[in-house]
Amino acid sequence: IAQKPAQYDASRPFSTWLFSVANNMCKNEYRREEVRRAAVPELAETMSGDAEISVRVTAAMALGNMGAAAQEAVPALIRALKDQDSQVRNWAATALGSIGPGAESAVPALKRAARIEGSRPAAEEAIRKIRGISTDQPLPPDEPLPEN
Repeated sequence: IAQKPAQYDASRPFSTWLFSVANNMCKNEYRREEVRRAAVPELAETMSGDAEISVRVTAAMALGNMGAAAQEAVPALIRALKDQDSQVRNWAATALGSIGPGAESAVPALKRAARIEGSRPAAEEAIRKIRGISTDQPLPPDEPLPEN
């Protein structure tokens, strides 16, 4: 109302207007969600080692920003944990953490990635997010990470 007062119809109840605004916001978010889901297979394919490093990193970042909607990309992100480039590995781990419990199948690969120098913090954080373990709590005994 403050930004576009002319669009508010004072003859209608405020609750009706508010419902219309909320309804339109939900529709817009749903449309964006559809676009994001449509991009997941292409972004997952981009994670292959054939693309430039910056492209693979950007694809991993985009998948991470999608959160659980990128669950279909988990296998590609698991493969990216073996990438020669540490940025790609770390962003793949971050993306898996952002996907959350839907990336449970990645935990063994994240444990292996934690053995690679420079990848341990991202891998450990991803496991914590996937398993819902707070950063102020130690990983439980069944979640030990290998020593470097």
